[in-house]
Amino acid sequence: MFLLSGSGGNFSAGNDIKDFVTVVEEKGMSRDHDAPTFIDVMRNFSKPVIAAVDGFAVGIGVTLLLYCDLVYASKDAKFRIPFTQLGLCSEAAASYILPKMMGRARAAEWLLLGEVVSADHALKDGILTQIVEKPVDIALEKAKILSGLSPMAIKETKRLMTFNNEILKHTFDDEMKVFSQCLESVEALQAFEKFLKK
Repeated sequence: MFLLSGSGGNFSAGNDIKDFVTVVEEKGMSRDHDAPTFIDVMRNFSKPVIAAVDGFAVGIGVTLLLYCDLVYASKDAKFRIPFTQLGLCSEAAASYILPKMMGRARAAEWLLLGEVVSADHALKDGILTQIVEKPVDIALEKAKILSGLSPMAIKETKRLMTFNNEILKHTFDDEMKVFSQCLESVEALQAFEKFLKK
């Protein structure tokens, strides 16, 4: 079992833009970079993953939720996938998972516009399990319940309801290739500079 939560009133600010600039200077993002490696681990993790979200979840802070089995968030939680505003494409096979999860039109709002999404909308779109007052407390409570159940039954149930891993891997690899190309584009560098001046 794995439980993810943030600190300081937020879940995740996503990747540091300065890291993206470093990646550009090093000529593209490799599969060995921290973010792709982390998502690979999440994609292949056989035990339940529970997330407790409070405050902002941005970029990879949202896409990693697509690999969580249970996601509890406060009513004040906010979600944003701002890749297009940074001159980048989606990551973590989000371009496959989100349309399957919520339909293409809603996924387009998340991925193309990159606007801030409320907890209510994230719940309707299938990102969240439930909106609760104290996400960490509920996540711990659910983890305790799961830990008392048959490990084999839990593992196999998770495997059976997971998206086809080969399709996820193919989409993930395709996104990584395009993401690296986008990272080296003039548009991305301009977007990074604009963002860093804020």
